[in-house]
Amino acid sequence: MPMSKPSMLDELKSVLAPHTSPRESIDQFFNRQLHERIVRNRLDQPLPDVRLLQLTHAEVNIFEEFWPTAQLKAFPPWHTNIKPAQTDVPLVVFRGWGKVCLIDGQTRVNLWNSTGNNGPHRILVVEPKSDVPDPFKM
Repeated sequence: MPMSKPSMLDELKSVLAPHTSPRESIDQFFNRQLHERIVRNRLDQPLPDVRLLQLTHAEVNIFEEFWPTAQLKAFPPWHTNIKPAQTDVPLVVFRGWGKVCLIDGQTRVNLWNSTGNNGPHRILVVEPKSDVPDPFKM
């Protein structure tokens, strides 16, 4: 019996899983990264007064896209490290509520930029469903 291909949501969670700890779930890690990008400040945890986006089929759609390095360089860099643990996994980008944020993959972007690897690179794009309200709307 052939094995079924994991869903994009399952793949997203497997890409983010190495960043988790007993104190921080995949959803918490994703939301902390999202909140950091939006407020442009490092955080120990997601913002306490902002509704967390749940990485479920009910709240998000996941799309596979391929982007050149030049498009990825447009994100403000969080660091300058160029030694990623892996280069064979997709990057994770959030796109929604008028925002586009690189959630996971900064080290790979830095490496590709420094070595002239123009891509295209595989991206998992996380978009909130239309009925999920923007928790950052003021």
